[in-house]
Amino acid sequence: MKTMFSKTLIATALISLVAGTSAAQDSPKPAATPKVELNELEKKFQNSMKNAVFVGRWCLTKDGKMGESKKERYTINNAQKVTDKSWVISARMQWGEKDITVPIPISLLWAGDTPVITLDKLWIPGAGTYSARVMVYDDTYAGTWSGPSYGGLLNGVITHPKKKE
Repeated sequence: MKTMFSKTLIATALISLVAGTSAAQDSPKPAATPKVELNELEKKFQNSMKNAVFVGRWCLTKDGKMGESKKERYTINNAQKVTDKSWVISARMQWGEKDITVPIPISLLWAGDTPVITLDKLWIPGAGTYSARVMVYDDTYAGTWSGPSYGGLLNGVITHPKKKE
């Protein structure tokens, strides 16, 4: 977990730099991480992503046809807002023979009061380059995704397993 925390901090710092929130270069002190305010909907989203497990199905789509459904599982450790629309999600992704944990920079857009996780041509180490739109509503998710020469659909439920004490 310490490595994941470090990767998340690095990703957050990189996004902050791109967004123009870095400190002046001549300052000898480390830049303070700017505090990003959350509105009520963002707080609800952030809380719903703490130790959330997305369990569902995905399928390929090609030539207007849906392929066979396959199981998927994503464990979201947390979600942190970086700028107005930029967030970093710390996620463990499991599908097929793959099992990786990565910080994923996303854009979080809203359809009214419903969050839509948005990726645009994002390279995910060990997985490839993807774009996606995933809507989160109550304890469910549904969306579409695409890679360089393929795409698909996904959907499922979101659970919050109780911690063992």
